Amino acid sequence: MTRFLLLLLTIVGFQAQAQLALKLKSGIYRIEEETFIGIKAQRTTYGVALWDGPVLAEDKKALEDLGVVVMQYLPENAFEVALPAGINAGALKNAGISAFVPFSTAMKLDGPLASLNIPEWAWVGDEVAIQFEVRQSLPTAMAFFGAQALGNNWYTLVVDPNDLLSLAAYDQIRFIQAIEEPGSPENLNSRQASRIHSLQSSVGFEGQGVVIGVGDDGEIGPHVDYKGRLTSLAGTSLGDHGDHVAGTVFGAGNVDPDAKGLAPKSTMIYYSYPNNLSNIDAHSSLYGIRITNSSYSNGCNAGYTSYTAQVDLDAIQNPSLLHVFSAGNMGGSNCNYGAGAGWGNVTGGHKQGKNVVACANILYNDVLASSSSRGPASDGRIKPDLCAVGTSVYSTEPQNTYGLKTGTSMSAPAISGFFAVLHNIHDSLYNNTADGGLLKRLHLILPTT
Repeated sequence: MTRFLLLLLTIVGFQAQAQLALKLKSGIYRIEEETFIGIKAQRTTYGVALWDGPVLAEDKKALEDLGVVVMQYLPENAFEVALPAGINAGALKNAGISAFVPFSTAMKLDGPLASLNIPEWAWVGDEVAIQFEVRQSLPTAMAFFGAQALGNNWYTLVVDPNDLLSLAAYDQIRFIQAIEEPGSPENLNSRQASRIHSLQSSVGFEGQGVVIGVGDDGEIGPHVDYKGRLTSLAGTSLGDHGDHVAGTVFGAGNVDPDAKGLAPKSTMIYYSYPNNLSNIDAHSSLYGIRITNSSYSNGCNAGYTSYTAQVDLDAIQNPSLLHVFSAGNMGGSNCNYGAGAGWGNVTGGHKQGKNVVACANILYNDVLASSSSRGPASDGRIKPDLCAVGTSVYSTEPQNTYGLKTGTSMSAPAISGFFAVLHNIHDSLYNNTADGGLLKRLHLILPTT
């Protein structure tokens, strides 16, 4: 009996010390069950509600019935919430919550900022250029200091790195990160490998009526393969990378039919990257853009950034839209995922989004190229999403010429062109516009031989 009581007391003691894990970009926070702290009586409290198991729809409903605003999911088994003034810990416990903590200043920082491991591109002299997200309105002090709006409740500001925690102390501020890494082209005979030639030879769909928004390295052409189907909003050309990407999507093959793109009857709105992304909310309706292509990097294994949140939201707000990205050419690199070289080295950022398509580079025999970036995403989700041939791809270059390039930069436009053809098919068969999510499913079931 004594040993049984000792065992029972040990179990009870262990359960009393059970901890819940909150995994944020600034680190893993261990929070003991039955912790309910920082709840404000007179005003809204922003923080994290944690459960001791998977969160079900009825769990969220129980909170909403109390006037709690349930926002985004946080791993593991937690949600960001806004507690109304006057609520108490007892009501939260009765609703099934195991713990609640307000956001600390450190919790609001991106990993590199929390450790003061600030990326090189973000330094401005002795200060750091940051982006921060606000919940409702810009704090007055931030407006005074000259914060500039980026859209979707995001702002940018240059600050002393020692002031980051003071900035994070504002209730209205939700998250702070360094400015996004400036993109760089991801360089190192696409139609045949994608089997698109078989599909088009039998039914003739070539992207008619589909508009694709491509962002790359500045003005492209001149080239007869683009004639009559290109609207350029780009700045000065920085090279021929954009020419090659554009031709892979929609080149007509007028001079050399072997260089024909995957959707040679589609039309293109062309930008200097990343303007194809920053303008998509307005231009998806203005120009009818249904696919975007970006063959640029955005930080190796950068995780879920402001760009990622933006492109995921784009797909929700514009259901027919698909963002297509190159996965990167860092296949042998260690980008701090934690599994060593060859894992977790997708070069983004935005391409790690849940609602977008990241493309890997395969050879003509369907073998993954050694240079092609590999997943998982920084939070463990499967990435890349699709593969296409990106090795020795033959496509357009300036002045009516053609050439070969290699890399996931060449894989992504092949996928973009393929999705344009799927849009074209759906338009014709059903006389309405397909949702992007449907096309992501269709590519798996259409015959390719």
